[in-house]
Amino acid sequence: MKSTDCLFISLLLFQLSSTIQISDSESWIDKFLSSDLIPAGELKLTDPNYIHLGIIIANVGVSNLVPGIMVVFKNMLSSLFSSSKGSPLHLIMITDQLSKDRVETAIRQAVGKHLSETVIYTGKWDEEEFRLTFPRLYVEFVDMESITQPNRAEIDIMKPLFSYNIKEGKRVELDNVVVIISPKYSHDLFYMGPFYSRAFSSLNRLMVFDVDLIIKTDLAILNSVFDDMKGEEIIGVTLDQGGYYVTTQEFITKKMNISMTLEDERLKQGLNTGVVLYNLERIRQSEVFQEQIKPESFDKIIKSYGLVHMVVGDQEWFTLMMWTYPELFKVIPCEYNVQTKPLNLETSYPCPADPKILHPHGKIHDDPNKQEE
Repeated sequence: MKSTDCLFISLLLFQLSSTIQISDSESWIDKFLSSDLIPAGELKLTDPNYIHLGIIIANVGVSNLVPGIMVVFKNMLSSLFSSSKGSPLHLIMITDQLSKDRVETAIRQAVGKHLSETVIYTGKWDEEEFRLTFPRLYVEFVDMESITQPNRAEIDIMKPLFSYNIKEGKRVELDNVVVIISPKYSHDLFYMGPFYSRAFSSLNRLMVFDVDLIIKTDLAILNSVFDDMKGEEIIGVTLDQGGYYVTTQEFITKKMNISMTLEDERLKQGLNTGVVLYNLERIRQSEVFQEQIKPESFDKIIKSYGLVHMVVGDQEWFTLMMWTYPELFKVIPCEYNVQTKPLNLETSYPCPADPKILHPHGKIHDDPNKQEE
């Protein structure tokens, strides 16, 4: 027999062996994934030893609203699994009925891909050995409407205040740059943040990530920021790095002649909600926060800065909250949300550290046929 024939047979046998091993591991996948679409208050896993991570992924396949959403989601999952050092992880997929099956399929495929690459690298499937690096994982699917519907009055008040509330893209000028404002910011999913403490009643801590992130580190250190929250701090955020709020600051201070005095001048950058740590227990106990999520309070805070409306949903509200009540916010190191510049604005605040979490703005809107998975 020729050596090339032997090589072919060896590769064929290895491929068959790997396929059998991965098939055997499918039962393992089923152990950590609950397929039910449930209300936020009915989570099966509430163990405080897990990192509870919410990822918002909805409106999958809705016209061309976010055409690249599944590509960036798959890339995020791959980076999350490959960067894990084994920290217990509770993935909470905040989604809708129409998107849920595609999201679940993507998760199963991402885990299967990671398993297959492990088999190819080691030549064997060993569940115990695999668990040393793959996170102790549990996945649940939360119905977005269980968050939005009980807070319908508040969300409907927020939309015209914190977005253009439009159905089509809108051209606006920002810092001498013409941009197209996406109609996505008129959708409910961009107004859920203020109400997580109500919805996730069985959790005390929750991290929430945008879907278009690339994870480069195990999340245990980021999760430890909860333990570092002091005094009245209830929410951990990274600051905006792209200069998005420069125009807003100038309008408030120069045109409206309203003083913005902050002990930490960095807070004037505003924040970015791509990575947020919600200390839900403390949020429930905060009289200030609870007062500010009453329906009549949203209009008051935006008018206190001389503004009529803002643009990108609850991120704008959280920024005004940080400017008004800075004691409620803990600034997370910039490397945990390194934002690429979506706009070529004159002023920006680039992060000097190596990224631990990369946030490539704009990829979610790219044509999926032109993106690499």
